[in-house]
Amino acid sequence: PGGTCEVGCVAPLVGGGANVTCPAGNTDPATLIEGSFPRCEPSACPDPDPIPAGYEKTADGWRCAPGYLGTVETQCVEQSACWVGTRPTGCIQVTACAAPKIESCHLDFSNCSSVALGGACEVRCKEPYVGEPTQAACPPDNADAGGGLLWTEPLCVVEGCFDPFPFPLGYTKVPKEENSSETKWACAQGYEGVVETWCNFTEQACMKNDIVAPGGGEQGGGEGGAGAGNATDGGADIAEDVAPQAVVLAVQRDMDSTNDGPMCCPAVKALYGCKELSSCTSCPLPRVVPPGYVRAQGGWQCAPGFVGKPVEYCASCGSVMRLVGCSEIRDCVAPHADPCVFDVSTCWSLPSGSSCDIIVRYPFAGSATVAYCPVNNTNAARMARWIPPADVACLDPPAPPPGYEKAADGERWQCTEDHTGRAERRCSDGPGACLAEAALSGCLPKRPCAMAPEVANCTFNASACEGLPAGGVCAVVYEP
Repeated sequence: PGGTCEVGCVAPLVGGGANVTCPAGNTDPATLIEGSFPRCEPSACPDPDPIPAGYEKTADGWRCAPGYLGTVETQCVEQSACWVGTRPTGCIQVTACAAPKIESCHLDFSNCSSVALGGACEVRCKEPYVGEPTQAACPPDNADAGGGLLWTEPLCVVEGCFDPFPFPLGYTKVPKEENSSETKWACAQGYEGVVETWCNFTEQACMKNDIVAPGGGEQGGGEGGAGAGNATDGGADIAEDVAPQAVVLAVQRDMDSTNDGPMCCPAVKALYGCKELSSCTSCPLPRVVPPGYVRAQGGWQCAPGFVGKPVEYCASCGSVMRLVGCSEIRDCVAPHADPCVFDVSTCWSLPSGSSCDIIVRYPFAGSATVAYCPVNNTNAARMARWIPPADVACLDPPAPPPGYEKAADGERWQCTEDHTGRAERRCSDGPGACLAEAALSGCLPKRPCAMAPEVANCTFNASACEGLPAGGVCAVVYEP
């Protein structure tokens, strides 16, 4: 009691000392000393030990460890009651890409469940859809464990279509020829003409209820096949012009559908071209004009948004006139381009007759280019026309690896004095591989030569050749 002592800072903290006192006559061992403590600040901020995962300390400073990306920032913080240290932040762990969580009738991502950084996979079409697969790429800096793929949707279509059942009135199947898988159709007895077919993708083909032929019959309805059909249990009227003289029986086993979710509907073959053997010269006009056609003073024309030449067909004298020949003007799909290098997002569903800009993604560099969709395009699978730029390049690494340096012109790379070879620079390891910066290769370090076995004996003195550098010369002295 009544004594005084000096309080200082504990290393690595520094600051002036201060005197504190124990009150005179103190009898309570819990009494605190009196006085002000010195202000202690770190003179240096030591590195953490161990260094936290995701970070590395080099002669040039802090950086992200392999498998991590970001910009390192450091703070000097109190790590414990008596210790101050550096806390690095800013590095995030990169991870393989996962397939997108998309429920699709026609897209198959089974090959993309786990794609390595800088790797690629194929997005395919599910059966019975067919189409050219497209490549999906995983960026080298992906940090999204639940996705991250850069991909373009492939155009998937049904190749061919299902035969109608029951057969439309006036049509019959021809027995297949030997070694032939092709189904042929002909006009039934009492009809004449040349059978034409097309794949008729309609909402009726998606219905889960069985659809019967016009008039309620299971084999083509009443006499002449005129009148509207119906969907059993569904009560939905089917227009006569859905298919000539018949509508389609939707077979549930041929559909991948649910009661609540979207349906994957098969295309159904429609038949036309056969007429009854009679003297009729025309057939009734459709009650509702099909999309794509308008009636003008001079006859039928293609409606705005459609191009072509309208053609009238009568399947029979009692059937409604059928119009074909006008095709809808369609958007173009984005051109196939390396998703690591090019951004084609403005080219998705590009309207006919218009253009879009395709830019080079960072960290690649190059000129922006233009893609365009031809006027009056009717092909939904047509890709926008585009010529890739020839000046695409990737950025140089921020710190060259050991053994490499820029040449005097500031453009080319060369090997350093202690390395030999020919420096090569590349931007990609192949299709779908994304490199964030240029990769350098071709330079190898120069190594000292080893002692030749035949001189390692008492006959020769080769002491001057120990550790001989590459390109060096030494004398081997003969000592008999």
